[in-house]
Amino acid sequence: QTLGTGGFLTDSPGPREMTIGVLGDTQELAANFLLNNTRLMKHKPELILHVGDLMTNGTDASQWNTQLFTPGKDMLRFAPMYVSFGNHESNSPNIRKYLPYPETMTGNPVDSRGHWYTASRGNAFFIFLDSQYAFTPGSPQYIWFNGVLASSAFRNSTWRILCCHYPAYSVGWEGYDGDANMRTYL
Repeated sequence: QTLGTGGFLTDSPGPREMTIGVLGDTQELAANFLLNNTRLMKHKPELILHVGDLMTNGTDASQWNTQLFTPGKDMLRFAPMYVSFGNHESNSPNIRKYLPYPETMTGNPVDSRGHWYTASRGNAFFIFLDSQYAFTPGSPQYIWFNGVLASSAFRNSTWRILCCHYPAYSVGWEGYDGDANMRTYL
C-alpha cells in the first residue's frame, strides 16, 4: 500500500529553534488521532514524540496499520517519530518489527532492546523510558538511566527531555497522581 510521498530533514547540530509535536494514548480512536495529526502538522514539527499506547493491543499486527500507520500517515511522512512505549504495546515483538530502535546497552536482553533509548536533535537530548519495565535501583533500566545522566551528551545539551508513558506526576486524572517509582527514583 502506498501512503504517499513526503520527506523530512535529518538533524542539523547546534543550538537552534525547533518545533516538536507530542502525542499519547492514540489507540482505538483513529478519527481523533487523524484530527490531532492534522492540527499538529499545521505547526510543521520536525520531530514527533509519542508517549505510548499507539494501539489497543500491540500483539495484533493489524492494529499497527489501523491505529497508527494509516491514521498517522500524513504526520509520519514529514516528521520522524520517537516512542516511549506504554502498556497497550504489550511488550510485543511487533515493537521491534515496526519500530526498530537501537539496542540500548551491551548485554541488554533481546526483549528489552529499544524500550529505553536516547536521541539527540539540535541542542536537545531526549531520554525515552519504558514504564512497563522495572525502574528501581539495581534494575537494568535504572542502571542505564543513571549512565545516561552521567554522559557528556546529556550534560552538554541545552534541553533535556524525558519521555515515558506513566509520568512521575499527573494532574487532571482523578485518582491518579503519577507513578510512584518514577517520582521516587527520577
